Amino acid sequence: MSGLCAAAGAGELSYTIQELPFAWEATQPVELGGLTERGTVAGTLIDGNGWIVFLWTGGAPQVLATGSDVAGFYNVRGINRRAEVIGSYSNRRALLWSGGTTLDLGTLGGFEAVAYGINDHGDIVGASTLAGGNAWHPFLYRKGRMIDLGTFGGREAIAFAINNRRQVALQLQDDSGNRLAIYQHGHLRIVAPLGSWISRVAMNEVGHVVGGNQGHAFYYDGRRLIDLHVLGELSSISTSINDRDELVGSWKTESAAGGFLYRAGQRIDVSELLPPGSGWSILTAEHINDSGQIVGIGMHEDYSKFYVLTPGAPTEPRRAFRLQLPTSFVP
Repeated sequence: MSGLCAAAGAGELSYTIQELPFAWEATQPVELGGLTERGTVAGTLIDGNGWIVFLWTGGAPQVLATGSDVAGFYNVRGINRRAEVIGSYSNRRALLWSGGTTLDLGTLGGFEAVAYGINDHGDIVGASTLAGGNAWHPFLYRKGRMIDLGTFGGREAIAFAINNRRQVALQLQDDSGNRLAIYQHGHLRIVAPLGSWISRVAMNEVGHVVGGNQGHAFYYDGRRLIDLHVLGELSSISTSINDRDELVGSWKTESAAGGFLYRAGQRIDVSELLPPGSGWSILTAEHINDSGQIVGIGMHEDYSKFYVLTPGAPTEPRRAFRLQLPTSFVP
């Protein structure tokens, strides 16, 4: 695979695109759960044997877990600079993959827990049910202990993201409806009302938040909630934001799908960043780091594949690796 170069829509950057090195004729990409500043990627895919959770640092992909698609499924929701990966199994078990091991984080007493965010300190946030109940409570997992953050007077709450300042992005549900909030050091700040439960929330180091609500991508810029949805789309969602307030997300219409980059008040379709003649068709844009690298899913040579879009000079070709699978982790 050769590196391909393109000029950005604004004309100030060139990009190269490359595929993650899997045997795509026998593999189906599912989602990417995180991207570090070094370009390390974590995600999930499916092959003939079932689900695979992987970590890619530029060489052969490392398999973190496998499992039959009949037994359940995996989600990956975050990765930090130490390549610690968090996610869940069938939305029932909160998991941490670190140092070649898989750790079940447990619950707050109930039967279900999901991990949604991790920072570079190793703090993890998510939600869990309590003993004898179905209501979700947000948790903070730190130094081997899961702490109930409470529902702040409401019925339910979920912690979706945590940054290195230990700000936590939450959704609260009470008698007035659903609300987006930021919690830090014992203080809760309500950001905006929401129409329904949100999804795929991310937050940068200054506390700006992105996500999806009622099928619309949104961006909280520290002052207001901005709707990034475009007329004619069936749905859109923002899934990642960097510390330069550049964010990426995905959109769908009745006949097409794609990814977008939002920066400096402008929404750019990621397809506009592709090199001429690349042969790629972008389906999603899932994460962006501070270097401006974007990762997602696209079509290339008749297969769905994970891609890495990098601003700057072309990179060296990478060869495809076949996966060496470990013993399956089946909770």
